[in-house]
Amino acid sequence: MSSASRRARGARLPGPILVLASAVLVAAAVAGAWYALGRRPRATGIVDVLALDGEYAVMIRDVARDPGRSFLSLISTERGEVWGAMIPGYDNDLGHDLGRDLGASTHLAATAGVITVRGSTGGVPYVYVFAAARGAKLGRYPLAAEPLAPVPATGLADTAARGAGAASAGAGAHGTAAQSAGSMAGDGQSFELVSDAQGAIDLVAIDLEQGAPLWRRTLGAGPVGPMWLRERHLLVHAAGRLHALDRRTGVPMHAEGVALSWPCAVADRVYGIDQGAVHVLSLAGGEVRATGIAAARLAGLCGTRGDRDILAVTQGDTAALVAVDARTQAVRWRLDLDQPLRVSPALYLSAPDALAGPLPRFVPVLVGQAEQPALIVIDIDTGRIAHAGTPTPLLRDAHVTLAGERFYLWTPVGPTLALLDGTTGGVAAAVELPGMGPVWPRHVASDRIWIAGRARGHGGDRAHDAWLVLDGKSLRVVAAGVGNEPMATGDARGATSDVRPGVAGALGLP
Repeated sequence: MSSASRRARGARLPGPILVLASAVLVAAAVAGAWYALGRRPRATGIVDVLALDGEYAVMIRDVARDPGRSFLSLISTERGEVWGAMIPGYDNDLGHDLGRDLGASTHLAATAGVITVRGSTGGVPYVYVFAAARGAKLGRYPLAAEPLAPVPATGLADTAARGAGAASAGAGAHGTAAQSAGSMAGDGQSFELVSDAQGAIDLVAIDLEQGAPLWRRTLGAGPVGPMWLRERHLLVHAAGRLHALDRRTGVPMHAEGVALSWPCAVADRVYGIDQGAVHVLSLAGGEVRATGIAAARLAGLCGTRGDRDILAVTQGDTAALVAVDARTQAVRWRLDLDQPLRVSPALYLSAPDALAGPLPRFVPVLVGQAEQPALIVIDIDTGRIAHAGTPTPLLRDAHVTLAGERFYLWTPVGPTLALLDGTTGGVAAAVELPGMGPVWPRHVASDRIWIAGRARGHGGDRAHDAWLVLDGKSLRVVAAGVGNEPMATGDARGATSDVRPGVAGALGLP
């Protein structure tokens, strides 16, 4: 019996139906929106969503499932579609199965006043640039002259995979995670990963302010991990090396590539593995030094609290959390978990910047076996397990996301979304969201959560795509819509969704 299981002895697990049925209040509250779905003659499927703030999000919607055409829309919670523009469809069918993995990969990115979208025609990728306020097309830039091969993503082992962000833990990280394209924007630039037919990886930077390609750099052939943006640096792990590039020129800031695998970026420091030990790269000076911590991988936790950096390391099938001094990298405490971490490969590949950063005191992570994981809460001030949940199939294929100062637990059973309080370690609220896809960090902005999914119309004969907007502090429904149209949520606006007793009891948490 694992240490987490021993701490949870005596806890009794309510049946999944009993737990999730307690959230029917929210499902009933939005029933009016679902009723109207059946009256639409043609569905406009939601392919992708990027939250900009509490009122606006960017959506890609297909046209009656026609892979050759899609709509890019700016959606308002109050007005619906503010503007829309026709764009090519996706050759790789990105996101069309909402129930499977909406948001694990994205072709959308946004910066101040500009939205970029990745499209392809005949396999040739393009980046389309739009003015956020009015939807005017600012340009289209080819990323290659011929069809490209998929970009191979960094492989994640089932029991020892690592996530690139704070508490990014989830079950089911089997083999290699698919990543056919990389896209990220920030401070007037867009960065795109492409791969040629021979597998060589190129990184293309576009100057959104000037409306022109900025630079292009070849990174070699091999798997590609996540990208991070810093004030001066663009960090990308490709072909087994960490590249720290000048964002404006593409020139390496330090060495041509540092031999650090499984990298984890915190402030101006990047941790990684070299020859079975943790090393740290200083972005300020470029030096790399050993920490003396033996590890095969960094796995699932990367953040900072006060003067300490918090890392998760793995050796074989077990993991440990380590707090190191942010200045000297001396070990402050170590917590051996005696079991594997469950890590979501999608979080590792698609959202490291949204996950890494300052951590609250209590950090939840998923541990144990893939079929029946457990949620444990760690007090990172003391380096001890504060709460140990009961292993349960309710958490199979779940993941934990940090957005701002709050943690969100999403599990496909239900599906259910729970808010975990980082100041107490307890479950603050939870909702059942029938037909809704997973929640990722890019769906959260300005304390609002944009969720897209598939719901049955009136009579249950057809499935249609819809969206909900939740208050990030309470998980109450504040807006709902179908395609590009907002729907009157009636009693759902401001309705409570607190089902803490059922979900907390099922997870063995307070």
